This record gives sequence, structure tokens and C-alpha cells, in this order.
Amino acid sequence: MRLEYLSYLLEIEKCRSISGAARALYIEQASLSAIVKGIEEELGFPIFSRMHNGVVPTEEGKEALALAEGITARLNQIGQISAEAGALVQPVRILSSPSINCALDLPISRAFHRLNPDTALIFHEERQGLVGRRVIRNEADIGLSYMRPAVRKRF
Repeated sequence: MRLEYLSYLLEIEKCRSISGAARALYIEQASLSAIVKGIEEELGFPIFSRMHNGVVPTEEGKEALALAEGITARLNQIGQISAEAGALVQPVRILSSPSINCALDLPISRAFHRLNPDTALIFHEERQGLVGRRVIRNEADIGLSYMRPAVRKRF
């Protein structure tokens, strides 16, 4: 499980909604739902019970979320120690459409870390049409998207 997924779970708990958390995290709701399903399969138990008006943590989920909160707090403490030591390099924020993120996040991470092992990459998903706008507004350092070829109509 990726460490950033812990913060995703905590945001879902905070919002009591996968779609609300997806909006807050700038991730497509379907992608976040798939991530949660994958985590639940990996752990072997459901973290959230789906209700008609959102989600609530299961009993096992409450325990897992408490641990996730502790792990996230410790990671933040480690980051603070690094920042105080002057060793923290600003992460590179990469914004991409879901299909690109799904296919390329690991190859991009591997290639990037070979060249810059001390820099973190943070991937976020966004609808294709919004990637460029968010990069222009300085909400990401790199934007990855695609263009569909024009469809020619045959007469």
C-alpha cells in the first residue's frame, strides 16, 4: 500500500464521503473508490460501510484509521525533522488525467528517482480538461494529459 493512501483514507473519514474526499484530494471519485477497494482487498476487511448518504468506518476500519492517523503523524514529524535540518527538498507535484496516472506513475517515479533520489513526487489526478488550468494556477509543477485526435466525418 502506498503511504499517500493513508491520507486518502483519513480524508474519506473526515468527509464521511468518498466523492467529497475525491473533490478535496483532486482525484476522480471512481479512482478513489478503486483505491479504497484495493486497500480493503489487501487488508482483508472493509474499512468503510457504504450508506446511501456516504460512508462510515467499520469496527475494523476504526482501528485501521487510528493506526493510519498515527503513521501519518509520525511521517509528518519525520518531515519536520528533515525541514529543520535543511535537508528537505520541495516535492514535485505532478497532475495527470486518470488514465495517464494509472499507467505511468510507477515508470515516471522510477526514472525520476534514478536521477533525483532525494526529491519526492506527489501524483494527483484531475480530469483531462483541467490539468493545464491547474498547472497555470501553480497548483502543480508538471501536468500530463493527452489530446484525442480529431474525428473526421465521412460523407
